[in-house]
Amino acid sequence: MDEDRVHYSSHYDVLGLSQRQLIITCDRCEANIREQHYHCLVCDGDSGYDLCNQCAGEGVYCKDDSHSWTKRQLENGQLVAVGTKIAPNQTRALLSTMRQHPSKFRPPYPDDTPESLFANEHRFINKSNSREILIYTDGACSNNGQSNSKAGFAFVFRPSAYSETGTVTHTGTILAGLEIRGPSGQIHQQTSNRAELRAVIAAIQFCDWSTDCNRGWRSLVIATDSEYVAIGATKWTPRWVSSGWITTHGTVVKNIDLWQTLDEELCVLRCKGVNVSFWRIPRECNKRADLYAKMGVEHMSAKNFCVIEKAGPKDISFRPLD
Repeated sequence: MDEDRVHYSSHYDVLGLSQRQLIITCDRCEANIREQHYHCLVCDGDSGYDLCNQCAGEGVYCKDDSHSWTKRQLENGQLVAVGTKIAPNQTRALLSTMRQHPSKFRPPYPDDTPESLFANEHRFINKSNSREILIYTDGACSNNGQSNSKAGFAFVFRPSAYSETGTVTHTGTILAGLEIRGPSGQIHQQTSNRAELRAVIAAIQFCDWSTDCNRGWRSLVIATDSEYVAIGATKWTPRWVSSGWITTHGTVVKNIDLWQTLDEELCVLRCKGVNVSFWRIPRECNKRADLYAKMGVEHMSAKNFCVIEKAGPKDISFRPLD
């Protein structure tokens, strides 16, 4: 069969189309699709693989990055391809054209927790989406709001692994004291908000998540108990970018240096086909990141902002900004 021709298997309800509507289900969110959508041309079996537009906006991918896709819609009881076939190397690039800012993570049910949705493996991997991982982040500050404040931050990207003798073989939690100077080189008062935001930046910069673990991930969920970070990244930042980083009160956005750095890092990931979403979780679900962020407060702060990078299973490096 010519690979450029679109083939639709028989796993859809195609019997009696004149009597009842064709029903297609999104394989990521399980919602019924009644509009134009994305269809994998290789995944087959009893259910195939289809994505509604909302899920596709968070990344067009299945379990295999070598698969081609097409857009299609229902016309007069028939599934019709829309446009040309989407080659495997084009699916990652789609994300940067479909989404300009991060989204809120949408758990299937209101009472879902990180532990119920993500498995504790070599990463915190979504049990129903093997291309999505979760990272816990948090910041802390002693004497917050005072002249002698001191802040630290931490993120947890995997469960730490140990040998039979109890020696750490793979570090999963990273902590540090908040730098005296921000990425712009200016000195800033240390606050809990800056520490919480700094933790997210550190987690995203830690490694190339698009190639991590050989094939890389397509979705990264930042789990934080910070309302400032979760709402700021998904709701306020789009407004700030449009307004030139000026608030509705006509003032410059507070912590603009960190917000702009985060926005730039998220853009880099989107261009690599990695979607980032934010999940505000209860503090009790973020205990490890919270504990280590408080430990980070006790660490000596570097003078200048550094990129914290993975340098091996147990090692990290601190790279000054160019």
